[in-house]
Amino acid sequence: MFIFSKTFINSKPDLLVGSDAVLNSGPLGFGFAGFPDIVGVAGGIVFFLGLGLLLVLPPRYEIVEFAVPLTHVVSYTRLTAVLLAKAGMALAANLLYWGVYTDNKDEFHYLHAREGVPDKEGYELVFGGLANFGSVPVEAGPLSLGLEGIIIGLPVFIIAHLLVLAIGGSAAIQAIRLEFFEFFEKFYEGGGKNYKPFGYDRTYTTNSKTQTPA
Repeated sequence: MFIFSKTFINSKPDLLVGSDAVLNSGPLGFGFAGFPDIVGVAGGIVFFLGLGLLLVLPPRYEIVEFAVPLTHVVSYTRLTAVLLAKAGMALAANLLYWGVYTDNKDEFHYLHAREGVPDKEGYELVFGGLANFGSVPVEAGPLSLGLEGIIIGLPVFIIAHLLVLAIGGSAAIQAIRLEFFEFFEKFYEGGGKNYKPFGYDRTYTTNSKTQTPA
């Protein structure tokens, strides 16, 4: 709650709290710009109060666990970091293939035509894009691309996105690990049955229960 509160808002990333937060005006658009300051302060007080009780009351060895809630939250934010990195790689692949230009509002737009940047004031070419290179035009609906650029750039475009997809699979693995080892351990209780393998081959040891006396 402290992390998603407006307490010390200037030291927190804009994607967490504030008008530009992901849950406020981003793709999800839930209108959540962060908890009020009082929520963050209350969360901090409860956290340090619990830490003080661990120092005073037995068993004192539980003090080593005081940072577990915070570290678990940080572990989940790792997924955000991985996804943002892969989104940046995918964006770079798109820009490399399609090309990009900026308008008079400094907003980026993909370049889907060989004719180049629209003839308007303030529009500026950043990169022409592999798909727009070549002397042989290829018309595909609203797109106007170059044949040579498609031949050279399309394999690069496909391989780059397949690479991003493969590397992005690490986020799924991390999510599964977090579910089983950091989320379930808070409340999961086993059934109390010992693990019994179906069978095994002993090489250097013997089973004392089945060993026949000499």
